[in-house]
This record gives sequence, structure tokens and C-alpha cells, in this order.
Amino acid sequence: MNSDRRRCAFARLVLLALVAAVLAVPAVGCRRGPAKAVFTGRVTLNDEPLPQGAISFYPLDRLPSAGAVINAGSYRMEAFPGSYRVEISGSKVVGQKKNDIPDGPMVDILESIVPAEYNSASKLVQEVKLDTKTLDFKLVTPAGK
Repeated sequence: MNSDRRRCAFARLVLLALVAAVLAVPAVGCRRGPAKAVFTGRVTLNDEPLPQGAISFYPLDRLPSAGAVINAGSYRMEAFPGSYRVEISGSKVVGQKKNDIPDGPMVDILESIVPAEYNSASKLVQEVKLDTKTLDFKLVTPAGK
């Protein structure tokens, strides 16, 4: 009878070890690399929210790029901590036209409103830290445009 108790105790111990190992795997194995900063921001042009557009973060070091859609001046993004060159594009609706598809709906005509110095010729550089929560961008159109 003593040997039955030992076998039963050993079986319980093995089962307990297996359960502990299975429960520990998700805690260790599910990590997907370094943590990202999750932040929001506002983009204004001449103190007005950018109606619609996109914001892109291009790494200055070996990080993946990041981007988000801008809607009514607001965006939400996730990015790894590091330094980025920022490009912002935006447009406004200036009219509508007939779609190229027969009997298709009318489509908006968009006009780019963000100066090249903030997008294709951008020199904006932004540091993202793990504790970054908000990044706002105040863009200004050069006088006379």
C-alpha cells in the first residue's frame, strides 16, 4: 500500500509540474519583442485642425516605420522608441466630380493643403519614447499662399 501512495503522490507531482509548465509558456512565449509607445496627437494647419490626411514616421535608425490616418486633426499611432523623420500630408474637399464608372457615385475632388516642407521635403524630426502619450504638430502655411 505504501508503494501505491508513492506512485499516486509522484503522479500528482508530475501532473502539477506539467500544469505549471503549460501555464508558464504564455507568460514567456507570447512576448513579441520590444514594447511600443502608443500615443495620440493633433495636427493643425494655421491653427485649424487638418481636415484629413496621413502622418508617417520614417526611422532614422533600424526601426520599422509607422503611420496613421489623420481625421479632423486627430490621429492615434504605435511606434517603437527612437528617432523618426516625420511626413504629414493633408487635403481638403474642393468639389465633386462624376465617377469614371458608368452610373457610379460622385467622388470628392481633393486639394493638397500641406506645404512640401512638412511632407515630401520634410525636415521634421521627432523622438518617440516609451512613455510618449501625446505628439502634436502645428503646421504653418508660408505667408502669401
